[in-house]
Amino acid sequence: MGKKNLTTLDQRIDTGSITVSLRRGKELAKRLNKMEDKGKTAIKRTTSDIKNRVPGWVSKGVRQYYGVDRDAIDEAAQKPSRGKLRINVTGVAVDGISIEYKGRTLTPLHFKMKPTERPARKKYVVKATILKGQRTSLGAGTFLGRGGKKNKDGSKSQSSPVLPWQRESDGKYPIKVVRTVSVPQMIDGRARGAVEEQINNGVEKRFNHHIHQAMK
Repeated sequence: MGKKNLTTLDQRIDTGSITVSLRRGKELAKRLNKMEDKGKTAIKRTTSDIKNRVPGWVSKGVRQYYGVDRDAIDEAAQKPSRGKLRINVTGVAVDGISIEYKGRTLTPLHFKMKPTERPARKKYVVKATILKGQRTSLGAGTFLGRGGKKNKDGSKSQSSPVLPWQRESDGKYPIKVVRTVSVPQMIDGRARGAVEEQINNGVEKRFNHHIHQAMK
C-alpha cells in the first residue's frame, strides 16, 4: 500500500473476526443464573435482538476514525448465523460476543472521492477522505476513467461509477484501479477499540432491557 498504507493497487478480499469480552460479563452472568429459565429467555431474546444491531454499532465505531460510507460496512458484515454471532454464558462468566466480517479492498468512491467525473480540459487532483478529517491525494499520476456515453438528447446514459486509475509502469499500460483499505482491516486496525466500546455498550443495554422484560 501507498500513502502510509491507505491506498493500494491490490484487489483482494480480506476476512476477519472480532470477539468482544463483555465488560460486566461476570456480574451479568450471576443475574442470569439466579433467574434460571427466565435468564435463558433473556439470553435468547438478546441474541436474536442484536443480530440486526451489531452492524450499526460496528459502523459507528469504524466511522469515528475512517471516512467510509455505511453501505460498505453493512455489505461486509456476514449475515449472522449459528457460530458467527453468539453470546456464550458458561458457569458464572459471560464469555463475550463474536462477529465475522468479509470484504474487498474498497475503491475511494466509498470515501467521498472528488472529483467524481473527469474535468474537461483542465488538470485535477483526485482526493478522498480515508481517515476521518484528513483529505488526502490518491497520489501523483492518478486519473479518472471516462464517464458513460451520452444519449441522443445530450443527457448522460446510466453507467458504472467513474473509478480512479494508476499506471503500473512508465508506459501507457497496464493500469489498475486505485483501492484503499478493506472493512476487516479497519475493524482490526485503529478502529478496534471504538468498535469494542460500541458493542459493549450496546449489548449491555439490550441485555438489561430483556432481563427487565423477562422478570415481568
